[in-house]
Amino acid sequence: MTSENYKFITDRGLPIGWLFVKGSDDDNSKAAMELLSTNAHITKNKMSLVWMDGSVYPEMAQRVGLSGSSFPSFSVEKPPTENHPFSSEGTSLPDVIDFIKSFL
Repeated sequence: MTSENYKFITDRGLPIGWLFVKGSDDDNSKAAMELLSTNAHITKNKMSLVWMDGSVYPEMAQRVGLSGSSFPSFSVEKPPTENHPFSSEGTSLPDVIDFIKSFL
């Protein structure tokens, strides 16, 4: 997500799947970004998937119901004000895909 495409994505009116990572060089963050990238086809025209560096923008993570201090983390925002944070405790990355599918 960049400042250039933020308005386009939010104006689409689709749910937004927010992935917050700890920099793009962190191994766990890389795995999470790869997982979303390889499964993005299931959300086509149904949900926007985006990622942000949560260590740079923790307030954005907090805005969608996440702590803003633990990464990677994921939340689905259903405009205008519904947030559904994914609880990663005791789960694996593939569980995120099932979580995403529950909103499609």
